[in-house]
Amino acid sequence: FILRAIPGGPVENEEMPTYPFGHMYTVQESGRINTTAWSLYIRKLFKFEVEAPSVLRLDNFVARVSTEGIDIVSDTTSAIVCQLPAKSTAVCQPLDVGVMGPWKKNITVKWLSDTRVPPHTRRNTIMTDNNVCIKCGLHICECW
Repeated sequence: FILRAIPGGPVENEEMPTYPFGHMYTVQESGRINTTAWSLYIRKLFKFEVEAPSVLRLDNFVARVSTEGIDIVSDTTSAIVCQLPAKSTAVCQPLDVGVMGPWKKNITVKWLSDTRVPPHTRRNTIMTDNNVCIKCGLHICECW
C-alpha cells in the first residue's frame, strides 16, 4: 500500500485507523507510486512472482518505464519490460475502465461509509477476509 504522507512525518489514520500486519506499506507525498515505491515493490514482492523469463507490460507512467525503473526490473527478475504505446491502457485493459474502475470506486465508498467510527470509540480490530467481503456487500465474492 502507498500512503499519502511525508516520509518521516506523521501518517494520516482517518481512513484506516489501524494498519494490518502482513502487508507492505510505504509513504509518498502524493500517494502515488514513485521510483522508490516501484523499487520496493519489485525487490520485495514482484521478484517472487517471476519464475521464468517473462514479459512485463507496463503503461507509460514514468516511475515504471524510466531507465531506472526498467533497470530495477531487469536487475531483480528475469522479466523484460514492454512499454505500451501512449494512451493505450484503456484499449488494452477494458475491464479496468468498464468494470473494475467503477467497482473499485463503489467498494471504496461502501467501505469508508461502513468503517467511519467516532474517534472516542475507535479500537484496534482485525477483520477476516470474509468479513471484508460481507461489509462491502459482496456476499458472493471470492475472498483472497
